Amino acid sequence: MKKAIARLICKFGTQLCAVAMVIAPLVSDVCKNKYYQAEEPEGLDAFADSQRSKLRG
Repeated sequence: MKKAIARLICKFGTQLCAVAMVIAPLVSDVCKNKYYQAEEPEGLDAFADSQRSKLRG
């Protein structure tokens, strides 16, 4: 079994790498959007208000 897998990797290694490079960013985005929810830091509203007031003049 180990020889068969090694033979497949040697024969189709380039194609496997190309497929992995295409699929990896898509999968990471799906997982990030599904499971990652950023927490809002304390004082964010006050900081945003202060930055807006600086921009307004």
